[in-house]
Amino acid sequence: MKKIVLTGNIGSGKSFALSVFEMCGDAIFSADNIINDIYQNDTYFFRIIKNQYSDFIVQDTISKAKISEYLKKNPDFLSVLESILYPILRQKRQEFIAKSLENKVKIAVFEIPLFFEKHSYFNPQDYDKILLLYAPPDVRWNRVKNRPLISLDKFNFLNKQQIPYEQVTGYNVVKINSDNNLQDFKQKILEFREHLL
Repeated sequence: MKKIVLTGNIGSGKSFALSVFEMCGDAIFSADNIINDIYQNDTYFFRIIKNQYSDFIVQDTISKAKISEYLKKNPDFLSVLESILYPILRQKRQEFIAKSLENKVKIAVFEIPLFFEKHSYFNPQDYDKILLLYAPPDVRWNRVKNRPLISLDKFNFLNKQQIPYEQVTGYNVVKINSDNNLQDFKQKILEFREHLL
């Protein structure tokens, strides 16, 4: 089974690329979706947040909006949050790999936005290829500005968390510019996938 990382800044086209891989029948592990599920359904994570950071609990639910507001003033808290989230995410990744192998999947795609920045949690050597998507900041902002909980400040904050794509080298990285029409972008993804098989 080929294991592929899909990464890139916010608005770089990861969701669209995932939809292309999914259309081809590949197994998909979206870190963003898994983390959202952890926020909503993981009792262990909920218990830690409720016991240690009760201000983030609203109507017996973890408020991502409150955490977002807190992070604006306390950016160092992100590493604390990740130290709780990422071990849970890593366990879910292992379960996903086991299930994919059992189902004889040919390609498994792991969407991990902060892949290069979080080497303590994600090892490049565990994957066959890394697909790094990129596009100019103004293009990416136009793609995401209407999303819930996204402001220009948050967009800029998230950009600062990531290494500029120009500085990423090695690691079996393939870079694709998503700043073109969707059909061309889709074709580039399909060509990348074809070379894996």
